[in-house]
Parts: sequence; C-alpha cells; structure tokens
Amino acid sequence: MGMRRRLAVIRAVRAEGADRGMTLIEMLVAIALFSIFIGISFASVTQLTRTATTATSRANSANAVVNVFSLLDRQVRYADSINFAGMGASGNSYIEFRTPASATNSGVVTCTQWRFDPTRDVIEYRSWPSAPSPQLPAFATKATDVQGTASSTYPFKLIQATAAGSLLQQLQLRITGGSPVASDQTDISTQYVARNSSNDPARSPSNADANGDSVSDNPVCNPTGYRP
Repeated sequence: MGMRRRLAVIRAVRAEGADRGMTLIEMLVAIALFSIFIGISFASVTQLTRTATTATSRANSANAVVNVFSLLDRQVRYADSINFAGMGASGNSYIEFRTPASATNSGVVTCTQWRFDPTRDVIEYRSWPSAPSPQLPAFATKATDVQGTASSTYPFKLIQATAAGSLLQQLQLRITGGSPVASDQTDISTQYVARNSSNDPARSPSNADANGDSVSDNPVCNPTGYRP
C-alpha cells in the first residue's frame, strides 16, 4: 500500500470518528453530572435565602420589641397606680396604669392601657383622659409577630408594692417575638418601676388585693367595656 493511500485511510478513519457524536451512555452521564451541579447550586441559593430571611425577621422583631420596651419605660415611670393584669372576654390580656396630672404634658390625669391579642399576634396600646365615662380611643399597634398564649401574667404582670419588699409598684413585661419557628424568635423580659406609686392604697388604690386573687380591689382606669 502506497504512502498516499495510507494517509487517505487514516484521514477517513479520523473523519468518521469525529462525526460519530456522543453515545447514549455519554449523554446520560453528562445529564446526571449537570443535574448534580444544579441541585447543589439550588440548595446553596435556598440556604442563603433562608438565612437572609431569618436574619431580617429577627431584626424586625427585635426592633419592634425594643420600641415597645422604650415606650413603656417612658410611660410607666411616671405612673402612680397600676392595675393587676387580666384577661378580657375575647381572650386578650390587658394591663392599665394611671399617670397623675403633674406628670403629663397635657396637665390632665391620663389612663393608659396595653393589650396582647394572641389571635393576631400583636401588642397594642391606647391612652385617654381619666373621666367617669370617657370616649375610649382605638388601639395603636406597636408590635407584630408576638408569640405566646395570653394570660394574667403574659406578657404583662404587676409586681405589688409591699412594706416587706419594694415600696413602689412594678410592671413586668415579657415578649417572645418573631416567627413561630423557635430559632427565629426574640425573647426579652424587663421590669419598670412606677416612681409615683406606693403601697399606700390612698396613693395607689389598684395595688390592694385583700383576697389574693391577683385582681385589683380598686382598679383605676376601668370604664365600662375597657377590657373587650
């Protein structure tokens, strides 16, 4: 066989090999590898998205909780009488306190009420001038995504003023905020001191609880229908 013929045969074989394309097995292997790559990439993106969402949820929850704590701190410190926390017919939990005229910007005795609505996961408040039959305003929402079951001690609780303990009433607030997923929640608790309060019933009538049922014997700021 001459040299030219050999070269021609070699070129023909190479050309035939180049035109064969991919076999079915090769194609399946390529598809499997591509699927694995896509799966890894999707899992990574999903995890990054979940982490970012969790961080945002925690930040928003923490900000709302901090705002509630800051507002209550400014309000409670000047109160002269705080009611025992309690439940309304709707299943919401409530607490009220009274601020004397000397400690308000308006120069009027003011009532403030906070409530936790577990069906909507919100904490709200409202204030009104103390009067026999006041016009009760609408509630303003201060925090959302608040978790937990409303009770006479969650999220609000009165710590009585006593001669043996603190001579001033205190309001304890505990909030579990965030999504229902436990790892995404923020849990904060603190106590506020009502500087104008006392264990003297003449000064803080709502502090009295003679039968120990955790209900104020003489509640302040309690017009009809104030705990719906």
